[in-house]
Amino acid sequence: MILDAHGHVGTWPDFLIPDPTAGGLVAAMDRIGVTAMGISHLLAVGPDAGRGNRLAREIAERHPGRFGVWQVYNPHHRTPLSRDGVWGVKLHPDVHQCRLDDPRYDPVWELGLPVLSHGQTDSPWSDPEQFATVAARHPDVPILMGHTGLWPSGFARAARLVAGHPNVFLEVCGSKSTGRWIARLASLAGGTGGLRLGRLLPRPQDRLWPRRPGSPRPR
Repeated sequence: MILDAHGHVGTWPDFLIPDPTAGGLVAAMDRIGVTAMGISHLLAVGPDAGRGNRLAREIAERHPGRFGVWQVYNPHHRTPLSRDGVWGVKLHPDVHQCRLDDPRYDPVWELGLPVLSHGQTDSPWSDPEQFATVAARHPDVPILMGHTGLWPSGFARAARLVAGHPNVFLEVCGSKSTGRWIARLASLAGGTGGLRLGRLLPRPQDRLWPRRPGSPRPR
């Protein structure tokens, strides 16, 4: 079973998404063997977190077993958060222009669910150094660094910064994450004690995968 940690549905103004529908995403998942994907709706990342989160839940309900929901939190709007029926919380500090280590994200860390955050090397909002800061503050919260800092020039630095924080996972979503770079990161992960690399969700999976009664448990 393959669980993809980082996906989106919907459209975005800055780049073309040829098929932004859930049906198109399911078809692509079937072609490459992905069992389920964690999604956030791009409407939620952008102007309307509340409505976008509701749309993401509706999509997950229409495609049982194929999508988990990352509920988006906008720190300026104090988006309501839930513990039920979600994989965790999605943050995008760059879109919201609020540093990952800002106290306005405290309701997210207090919730205690896994957090997937956009990461971007040299960004004032989401540089990997901020992941190390929040990981130290909240060692019991699993944190996925989206895109491993985005820019290949910063991949190795991102890995070094969080190597001592076993609750941080390097998430390699992105067109710049070539096979060669993923192999380098895997090699680096093998040589550092606490570093974890993967596109898959970290264990414990029960915490990340809300199951229907009688449904199989991911392995």
